[in-house]
Amino acid sequence: MEKQILICCGTGCRANGSMKVAEALSEAAEAKGARAQVIAEVKTTGCNGFCENGPIVKIMPDNLVYYKVKPKDAEEIIEKTVLGGEEIKRLMYQDDSGARVRSQEENPFYAHQQKVALRHIGKIDPENIEDYLKEGGYEALKKAVSMTSDEIISEVEKSGLRGRGGAGFPAGRKWRTAASYENFPKYVACNGDEGDPGAFMDRSILEGDPHCVIEGLAIAAVAVGAEEGFFYIRDEYDLAVRHVKKAIEDAKARGIIGESVMGSSHRLELSVV
Repeated sequence: MEKQILICCGTGCRANGSMKVAEALSEAAEAKGARAQVIAEVKTTGCNGFCENGPIVKIMPDNLVYYKVKPKDAEEIIEKTVLGGEEIKRLMYQDDSGARVRSQEENPFYAHQQKVALRHIGKIDPENIEDYLKEGGYEALKKAVSMTSDEIISEVEKSGLRGRGGAGFPAGRKWRTAASYENFPKYVACNGDEGDPGAFMDRSILEGDPHCVIEGLAIAAVAVGAEEGFFYIRDEYDLAVRHVKKAIEDAKARGIIGESVMGSSHRLELSVV
C-alpha cells in the first residue's frame, strides 16, 4: 500500500457520520478500479480530538488532513487527492488568517500538543492487533516478563510516572506497596469510569488504543504478582467496551495474556465490568 486513508471513527466523528464516510471512500476506491485499491488502504482509527470539525480524514504519507468530510466528498478525494495528488482546498482547515493548512501539525488546534499516552490514536485501527504490534506494541511486556518484580518497579519509579486522576500519586510507590503484600490472590484494575463531566480521557484511549492499556495493565500484574485483572468501564462507553473486549480476545488468541503471559510462567486473565 502506498497511501493510507485514515478516517477518525471515535464517538464524536461517528455521531457526525464518519462510518458512512469510511464506507463511501472504500466504495469510491473500488469503483475507480484496481489502481485505486492498490495504492490506497482505507482504515478507521480512534478519536483525533478535534470533534467539532469531524469527520476528519487524513491521507498518509502525504500528511494531508481534511475536515467535516461528507460521504459525497469520497469520490473527489479518491480521484483528485489519492490518484491525482491534488489538494481539495475547501476540505482543508482554515486558520484565523484565512489560510488553508495542509497538515495536522500546522493546525493551531494541534500545534502545541505533544501526545504521549495518545500517541498511537489516529494512526492505528484499534480493532487490529497487527497495527499495534507494528508500532512496537507488547515489546515492553515482552521485556517485563524477563525481569524481576523489583527491576520492573524500579524502572517505573525512575520514570517518574504518576497517576492521571488528579492527585499525581507516584505509580512506582503504588506498585511497590502492592508487590510487598503476600496476600493472594491479587488483582489489577483499570478504572475507565471518569468522574469529570465531558472529559472523556479514559474513553478516548480505551476506544482508540485498547492494546496499550492492556499492555500497561499486564506489566503491572507481572510486577505485583496478580493473575487476574478487570476493566471497569462506564456502561454508556459502548465503543470502548466493544474495542477492549475484542482486544482482550485477540491478545489472548496470540498468547500475549491468558495461561501464559508472552510464553512466561506468569498468567493473566482479563475481563470487562
